[in-house]
Amino acid sequence: MYDETARDSGLDGTKFVDGLAAKGIIPGIKIDAGLTTIEGTNDETATMGLDGMSARAKEYYGMGIRFAKWRAVIKIDKANGCPSE
Repeated sequence: MYDETARDSGLDGTKFVDGLAAKGIIPGIKIDAGLTTIEGTNDETATMGLDGMSARAKEYYGMGIRFAKWRAVIKIDKANGCPSE
């Protein structure tokens, strides 16, 4: 889930994360902070969010979240020289 979803509550006030756990679902979070374009490349991207990740993970664990995922987007296009060196 995303940060916004992890902080959300249902109409009855139950935290979304707690509602999942009550149903036996282990809550997880997308912990990266999105993508940024790498200058000097053919619109290739880098994943942001290593800075502060430890603090975010600690906070999410305190919220009841028990795993995280990190994404990396790699543009593969040999005709246009991607990925670049």
